[in-house]
Amino acid sequence: GAAAAARRSVWGLRVGGVPKSGKTGTIEDLSGDMGAAFSTHEGGECFQKFDGACADDTGKELDTTEAYQSRDWNNEHACRTHCAGQYSCRAYQYDSYGQCATFSTSTVTMGDSSFSNSHCYIKCEFLKFDGACADHTGTETDETETYISHFQDDESGCRSYCASHSSCRAYQYDSYGKCATFSSSAVTTGDSRYHNAKCYIKGEHMNPEA
Repeated sequence: GAAAAARRSVWGLRVGGVPKSGKTGTIEDLSGDMGAAFSTHEGGECFQKFDGACADDTGKELDTTEAYQSRDWNNEHACRTHCAGQYSCRAYQYDSYGQCATFSTSTVTMGDSSFSNSHCYIKCEFLKFDGACADHTGTETDETETYISHFQDDESGCRSYCASHSSCRAYQYDSYGKCATFSSSAVTTGDSRYHNAKCYIKGEHMNPEA
């Protein structure tokens, strides 16, 4: 879809089970058709790029906690640096007029592509991949997979559990409400053949220097 236009050279991975060698490559068509790409700030902060103004999970442009940073106008790098350096900043927005805005609300999850002059960059606590958690070949893996029955039908709880455990590299949640966590570094993408599942990998583990 429109996602293909959002491409950025980063490290060796492409969603859809097509691995690339080395630590440089092109990531494209990420997170389904939402127009997402990943890149890292020089400080190691990972951002996920979406076409359009910052939006909630309905895809509608969001003003909640939007704060324009006038000192960072006409300087996208400064806008990114500002957000990367602020723990409370979840995302930043930059448009073709050079306007920089930051967001602290967790409800920013994607972009509203009807605002074609803007891009939204969301900090990558987790990177979302279509399908079951998979290795670099794009094949589903069971290595270190642990089902957490306590978080059956509770994706928020599953996510929080993984986020709070340093050994958890990724979690998987499916349409049956099953929560599974992974500690293996072999998990790098999703196997889209398992269309009822999503794999969420911690952004810190997608750092090319990791």
